[in-house]
Amino acid sequence: MLRKIKLDYIYDLFADNKDYATQIFIPLKRRLQYLFLAMLHRMHIPSMIRSLKGNHTAMYRDPKAILDECRPALPPDLLQELSNVLHNLNPARFQGETTAAQREASRAYGNHTSISNNIEKAEQTMNKEERNKFVMALPCWLARFLPHLHFTPQGLIMKPGKKDRQIFDGAYRISPDSPCVNDFTNKLDEGELLYGSAFTRHLIRIYNLRISYPNQELLLFDDDASGAYKHVKYHPDVAGACSFMIKNILYVPLGCQFGQTVSGYRWEIIAKCRMLLAEYYQSQPCINDLVSKHAHIIDKIKFPPDVFECEGKITPATPDTINTGDFSDGMR
Repeated sequence: MLRKIKLDYIYDLFADNKDYATQIFIPLKRRLQYLFLAMLHRMHIPSMIRSLKGNHTAMYRDPKAILDECRPALPPDLLQELSNVLHNLNPARFQGETTAAQREASRAYGNHTSISNNIEKAEQTMNKEERNKFVMALPCWLARFLPHLHFTPQGLIMKPGKKDRQIFDGAYRISPDSPCVNDFTNKLDEGELLYGSAFTRHLIRIYNLRISYPNQELLLFDDDASGAYKHVKYHPDVAGACSFMIKNILYVPLGCQFGQTVSGYRWEIIAKCRMLLAEYYQSQPCINDLVSKHAHIIDKIKFPPDVFECEGKITPATPDTINTGDFSDGMR
């Protein structure tokens, strides 16, 4: 059969998806392409992933150029951690095993009822994941022929006033003696996680800025990275152990998942680098060049005409032995 497969049919996977914006479901052709890719690589998932390159594995990034740019701003240990992330050495350590019976039990369980009761929403989410090249989508029956798979149930969090969020329930055990994917990693192998205290530290800084600038408006900005965790790519050898199935499709994720223990730790490395890099550029003469370079974006930020008319509207902050003020002049 492989002799009859035109390689150009598979090579389409590597090209940019020209119909990205209009793709409303994962086309059958795409699933067949991944099937033929699996056959070409003798059902070896790591080889499949390595052959994809491009957006699938973040090969568009230039790790050397990024590390050279960051080197003046980052301490050596953080620079090494960033190098590991950019070279797809994620997680830091991954080790575990499961029996054939446990694997079959996980496959039979499938997903939580929040998925089966809202299958259309799950399919919309996975269509977005596939068109962003965050997953490989294969026919579900192929799972019996792919070694080293571990299935993790998916769930859907629905809260009033917020967007529904699909989660990867990496802590769920099918039975007391069945391992979950989070058992294969250890937080002690990862670096420090600062995210949990970020909001408290943000409020403390606002309070200290109010001490230092009692009569000026404090302008707060919020930034967000779309699909943040997904940009931290798995090492190809472990991706299959993070698989899941929805309806009749087997998904092999290529980047860290929301609900996996180590995902936050791996993204934290990038977040800390962004923070230190912003502080570094703020103190460098090249900041003016950067402002000019990105003026077409910065100039789109508009403020209401009365934004600085705040006399009599500000609640003062009182300094104490712990909070003495912040005179960083607005530097991140």
